[in-house]
Amino acid sequence: MRCPAKLLFNCLALSLVGFAFLIFFKTTAKAVSVRPINATVKTSVCGNFLKEAGEDCDHTDLGGKTCAGLGFASGNLICDVGCGFDTSSCLAPTINPSNVAPENLPSLLAAGYFIKPSSCSYLSTSSLTATQELDIKIPVSGGTCQVTLPQNLVITRNDGADLDPTTITAASVDKSTLSGFTQGETVQAGIQWGIASTCLNFDAPINLSIYVGISLDGETLNVVRSTAADSGWTTDGIVAPATCTVSARLCSFRATKASYFATTQTVSTPTSTSTPTPTSASTSTTTSTSTTTTTTTATTAQTASTPTPTPRPNPLFLKIISLFDSDGSGRIEQYEVFTAIKAWVGSWRGQKKECDLNSDKICNLIDFSVLMFYIER
Repeated sequence: MRCPAKLLFNCLALSLVGFAFLIFFKTTAKAVSVRPINATVKTSVCGNFLKEAGEDCDHTDLGGKTCAGLGFASGNLICDVGCGFDTSSCLAPTINPSNVAPENLPSLLAAGYFIKPSSCSYLSTSSLTATQELDIKIPVSGGTCQVTLPQNLVITRNDGADLDPTTITAASVDKSTLSGFTQGETVQAGIQWGIASTCLNFDAPINLSIYVGISLDGETLNVVRSTAADSGWTTDGIVAPATCTVSARLCSFRATKASYFATTQTVSTPTSTSTPTPTSASTSTTTSTSTTTTTTTATTAQTASTPTPTPRPNPLFLKIISLFDSDGSGRIEQYEVFTAIKAWVGSWRGQKKECDLNSDKICNLIDFSVLMFYIER
């Protein structure tokens, strides 16, 4: 039973100890006996000074818990008559709701920013509800990731079991430790938020921003989720279209499930183009002329060659020329290199499609390499 109500005696000890019946059914003074049956049933008892299954505590047996262990700042933890924690003597912690550090997550219930059903305990509750908007800040190398929980958000476990509020965590994840992605997917960054190895459900979308670095500004990344760090990656629980366009070094998206998140990018192989090689054909014809001025016949050979076809322009080459040939000479010359590079970088920073030189819908160093390839060609 989830979240049992507190009663003075929530269990009964039942014992059926050996009984025997002797049945006499006699028409001829003959006795019939039945062999004895023994059975024993034991259940927990609230009030026996022993914390047992289904109890937070029992009198002085607090199961090793303290006010601090439940997320409070300090105080004296008491066990009430229903074998549940009495936190009235615990001191609530001070937490800034707009800047919640990962180490303060287990204290959100104690601070009053999460509430639970009154019939549930501090260590086992069917749900948590946010009393106001909460911004969780997760520091990473070079920046900060953020998880924003809206006011009145209800958090439950996906499997319907009770959850322990003190086990909620958030942390950056080294991308080298994430695995199990589809072929061709490269991980850019990852975080963990929620309860590790547990799928949490949110009744409304939460907002997440993952720091991915300046080099990816303007890039479109895929967003996936999993309950583990090495398998089960899916877009289920990620609000469509399950992608983000990186801005100010952050990949921002929304989700309705937790707890591992990763941003990935599809690796594409640039397509190569080649300039048609002109072919030429030469034919030699031999014409004979006869001269009858003497008895001698002379033969001369003449060679004729067919016209050379004009090479077919490479569309990619023409595209590069039109964008970066500043003097209109039909080629990118050495003195134009600086101007060409400056133009390409400006297009890349402005998130314009002109920087995509290999037409793979992504502007990156491959496109820059293509530009360098065509210098003086």
